[in-house]
Amino acid sequence: SDGGAVLSAGATRLELWRSDLVRMLSYGEIDGPVKPVNTKLGAGCALMSAAGSESAVGVLEACRDEKDLRLTLLKPAKEEDEPDTKRVALPGMGVDAEARVLAVAGTTTAVYLPIPRPEVAVYDETGTKVSDTPVPTTPVLTGAAPAVTRAGDTITWRTGSAVMVFDNKLGYRFTIDR
Repeated sequence: SDGGAVLSAGATRLELWRSDLVRMLSYGEIDGPVKPVNTKLGAGCALMSAAGSESAVGVLEACRDEKDLRLTLLKPAKEEDEPDTKRVALPGMGVDAEARVLAVAGTTTAVYLPIPRPEVAVYDETGTKVSDTPVPTTPVLTGAAPAVTRAGDTITWRTGSAVMVFDNKLGYRFTIDR
């Protein structure tokens, strides 16, 4: 949650809900489609990690016809099940690489990419990498949800041995080591 919206994400489907319980975005497979001609966005892909804001969602997907993970950037559109979609290739980032979407602020997405060197890469809504920050030590990752906290205008990520601090637009500020 970013305070204005809540992201609910599972292995094959995600939904973004506004605070007044309006579904803003849905993506992935659905068991009983309401529309007979569905665009099948995200069909055949496992959703590995996701984060969202009121304006956008970033999701890492492992798709059966692709050997590498891909980052998909989603923005709510007129129809909740037809979001604006931008796909970003992550060459060499295999399914077992332990990459994670850390946070989404506005329409900017921060992703932990462990190879070729551990870094936090920040992508804008067009899928362009706008910054990358080296991660000082290999993070301790458990589950799909990283230890990210929002407090006021600060976003922090606990890597296990350090805390990386970002501003509310995902600009890197500093790292606190143990």
